[in-house]
Parts: sequence; structure tokens; C-alpha cells
Amino acid sequence: MRFAMSLIISVVILISLAFIFTSGNFFPKTLQKPLPTFMINCSGNVNCSGNVVVGKEGASFGVSYKVPRKYDGWKVTCYCEKFNQERHPLAGKVCGGSGFVENGIAKTDGWSIDFEANNTMTFVCYLEKDGRKEFGKEIVVRSA
Repeated sequence: MRFAMSLIISVVILISLAFIFTSGNFFPKTLQKPLPTFMINCSGNVNCSGNVVVGKEGASFGVSYKVPRKYDGWKVTCYCEKFNQERHPLAGKVCGGSGFVENGIAKTDGWSIDFEANNTMTFVCYLEKDGRKEFGKEIVVRSA
């Protein structure tokens, strides 16, 4: 009886310790990495809100957003993803803007709204270096 009781207590203690160490609350907040926020800034004759760019057909613009400083010097490459919520014929191919990361800012240019009003294109931009692709972010462009 004593053996069974001590075994149960030991199991409860082990489960409690496992929960404490895996819940993330054991370590002080200062040691936890902050989650990156994603909000784009636009240049040119367009409006931005969150990850959405809105402009008229023919508008040219640039897009920038914050990334961790460890990506300084990496290339920003954007790929076609969707057109009006359907898979784009060039999905996975390079299109949209491109650029580089400087001082924790991914700066891209070469963007153009080349489709008619009331349509939407979705792009995914990655930070690339030495064959690695990281930090993928979705950018939605709407033609007004």
C-alpha cells in the first residue's frame, strides 16, 4: 500500500515538473523571444494596412517591413501565390518586388499593380541566403 502511494506521488510530481518546464512560464519573460509582428510600409501612390496594399491599376510602389536583425544582408524574394483566391498560374515562381534586408528592415521595390480593378493578387516573400529560404510573409495586393 505504501509503495503504491509513493509511486502515485512520484508520478504526480514528475507530471507537474514536466508541465512547468514545457509551459513556457518557468523561464522569465526577458528570456523569451518576442514574436515578430508583420505590418508593411508602402512607398508610392498606394495605401497599406497590415499586410494589404491597395492601389489603382498601373501604380508602382515599394514595400518594407521589419525582420529580425540576424537577417541583415539577406535577399528578399517574392513569389506569386494566388489571383482572386485561386492558385496563380505562376505560383511558386519569382514575381512581385525584390530587395535586401538592411538594419532589420526588408526593403523591396519593383512592385506594380498590373491587373484590372476589383482583383487581388497574393504573394509570399522570403528572406533568402545560401540556398536557404526563411521568414516567409504574405503580401496581398488589391486593385481598386
